Amino acid sequence: MDIQVRTIAEDEFEAWSRAEARGFSFHATEDYLQRSRSVAELDRSFGAFEGDQVVGVATTRTSGVTVPGGVADRMFRTRRAPWYMEL
Repeated sequence: MDIQVRTIAEDEFEAWSRAEARGFSFHATEDYLQRSRSVAELDRSFGAFEGDQVVGVATTRTSGVTVPGGVADRMFRTRRAPWYMEL
């Protein structure tokens, strides 16, 4: 099956976040899911999907950086994690 990479939808966030946790070898608790959602930018959260299953994640965040004359937005990559499951 082909793998499709795209931004995630709101209803895919929990599966995406759990796949991210598995990629970093930890369990996504309810507290983790809530904290993660509070800072996630869905238009900057990418999932690699094999059918309906999330098999990889990547995300970026925006923040401000002070430059002469004010503050500018910047983007930085924060996490990426592949996750594969043999059936």
